[in-house]
Amino acid sequence: MKEVDGFQNLKERVIVDWGKGTLSWCQGIHNEKEIVEITPGFDNAFPGYQNVILKFSQLKDIIKNAYPGWKRMLSAVNCIYAILDNKTGKIYIGSTYNKLGIWGRWSVYVDTNGHGNNVSLIELIKHEPEYAQNFIYSILHILPINISPEQAIKEETLFKNKLGAISFGLCNN
Repeated sequence: MKEVDGFQNLKERVIVDWGKGTLSWCQGIHNEKEIVEITPGFDNAFPGYQNVILKFSQLKDIIKNAYPGWKRMLSAVNCIYAILDNKTGKIYIGSTYNKLGIWGRWSVYVDTNGHGNNVSLIELIKHEPEYAQNFIYSILHILPINISPEQAIKEETLFKNKLGAISFGLCNN
C-alpha cells in the first residue's frame, strides 16, 4: 500500500474490516475491503481559547493551512501558553507579546520543527527530530494584543512559579 495525495484528512482515521485472520497476517490487497468506520478527526473550527489543546501535528496543520477562524482568533490576542512534553510530563511555559499574537509565536514553533528556538526544546529535538510529536500546546491565560513585553514576562513568571516549570519543567529562567 502507498499513501495517496488528497486524503490527508483521513490519515489514521479509517477503520477497515480485513476479515478473519487465520494462520497468516498477510491478505491479498486486491480483495475489496469494507470500511466500517471513519473516526472523528480534527475539526478545524476554533473551539474557544480555554479549549485549545493541540498536538504538534494539529498545530502544524492549523498553521500550514492557515485555517481562517484559527488565524483570526489566534492573531487577535497574546497569551501565556504551555507546552506539555507528553512523554515525560514536563512542561514549558511561555508568553506571546507581539503584533501577530499567538499565531505569530506558534508559527515559529511550526517553522522550527517544534522547538521555537527554546534551548530546552532544542535539546530534546536535536537528539530525536520527531520528538515534537510528543508536545501538546495549550493556552493558559489570554493577554491583550498590545501588552508590553515586560508585563507579559511578569505574567509568564507567575505561571512558571505556580506550575513549577523552572524547578521541575522545561523552563530555564
